[in-house]
Amino acid sequence: MVGPTKMALIRLGDFLDVQAGFAFKTEFFTSGEGMPLIRIRDLASSKTEINYAGEYKPDFVVNNGDYLIGMDGNFRCYRWQGGASLLDQRVCRLRNFRDGIDPEYVLYGIQRKLQEIEGNTSFVTVKHLSAKQVQNIEMPLPPLPE
Repeated sequence: MVGPTKMALIRLGDFLDVQAGFAFKTEFFTSGEGMPLIRIRDLASSKTEINYAGEYKPDFVVNNGDYLIGMDGNFRCYRWQGGASLLDQRVCRLRNFRDGIDPEYVLYGIQRKLQEIEGNTSFVTVKHLSAKQVQNIEMPLPPLPE
């Protein structure tokens, strides 16, 4: 009989990048023209309510399949399915996954860790999460075949 495989405990920031969103200027928010803008309230449904009609850097364009985390209120990770959209402040994206880590594993494994952070975060009005906290999350990393 073979015993259980010992899993390495890894720090997420060593295996992927955490990109914080951008503080887009509200005077360019529209309900019609422009690029869709992802805010926290849009994450669960992958549907945006506001567009942005100003200039933006292509680095803040999110595409289907990108992994996003709301950084205020309830901390959850979602796979975006709402098409090309802009990454607004208080939302972060997990990207540039290194070899040896499966993005799907991170999506499901990070949920419990985010809930732990949320439960341990004191707040006055709304709980806040930082990109650094996400980078410092430690998770077990089984061999890829597992």
